Amino acid sequence: MPLYGALTFFVLLFFLSLGADYTSKKYQKHFLIVLYCICVYAIGSRTWYLWIDTALYWGSFKYYTNTLFDFSFSDTPFGYAEKGYYLLCVIAKTISSDPQFYLYFIGAISMFFIFKSLWKYSPLPVLGLFIYVARFMMGRDMNQMRAGVAIGIVIIATIYCTEQKFWKYLLAIIIAYFIHRSAIVALPLYFMNKVNITRKHIYWGMIAAFVIAGFWGDFIKSIISNSGFVQDMASSYVREGSEKAWSSDLTNPMIYFQGFILVTFTIMEKQIEPLTNHYYTLRNGYFYSFLLLTILCQYGVVAGRTSTVFATFEMIIFPLIILGWDKKSRWMPYLWIFVVMIYIFIQKYHGGE
Repeated sequence: MPLYGALTFFVLLFFLSLGADYTSKKYQKHFLIVLYCICVYAIGSRTWYLWIDTALYWGSFKYYTNTLFDFSFSDTPFGYAEKGYYLLCVIAKTISSDPQFYLYFIGAISMFFIFKSLWKYSPLPVLGLFIYVARFMMGRDMNQMRAGVAIGIVIIATIYCTEQKFWKYLLAIIIAYFIHRSAIVALPLYFMNKVNITRKHIYWGMIAAFVIAGFWGDFIKSIISNSGFVQDMASSYVREGSEKAWSSDLTNPMIYFQGFILVTFTIMEKQIEPLTNHYYTLRNGYFYSFLLLTILCQYGVVAGRTSTVFATFEMIIFPLIILGWDKKSRWMPYLWIFVVMIYIFIQKYHGGE
């Protein structure tokens, strides 16, 4: 679809959120079901050769994936290592050997977890979807397909961090890990939630992250470059150049974007905390994401791939900021979100053509 066509649908989604998000839960659910079907169609019907990682997934599925009838645990997936994801591919191929069906199948799974999370955690779910589409869907569900499924599992398991149910959260991380290894970085959030992280801790932590990245960035890069685990995690993506990088140092604008959101969310603690049971889980996770993005900025691949897990909380954080804002001037964050997400959408959509 040409950019102007996709952009039109995207803008309509924003204006739909202005009404749909303030209807009853019954109607919100109906809206989300329809939007889920539209998103799965958009993901599954994409032209595979226009998306770098998708082209390799397509070939891996078509030529190197068995069905359940000839599947073996000794099978070696082509292009990736995770056996959990390979099993999903095997199930898909048992149903149909058509690679286009495979795109629909994986898209339906990854978006199921996202929509379930929007319904469970976001007070304005359609707006949350608008944010997710711009920030993550094209680079993740339409390209880094394994990461899309794995991160979806991690996000839906957020409730177990809030409720301090370690074994359930650990089980979710293990399942996600066998789909994409980067999911292991989500485990520390549980332990962060057991510590009383205050606003001062966050502000000083952000300053410390800039100092560490500025003065010891090269040293950190040299350390993690020799780490077998880090190299394995980085190479677990089908192709390292699959996502348009902003930059590989402190000039990365996403650092300041996430920093601004984190500070705003932290300053508005008194207004937002009563709106959700998960405020501190969301804030700690987003703080963790900011630290990874900033401290590891010299190693762009790892910084982006690890920080994106809890950056996904933006689809919940932005709606909470709006509801915590003064009603008379609530149009201001709405307008800011609209303009910024339109810009990000255009940038990422060009990357897919």
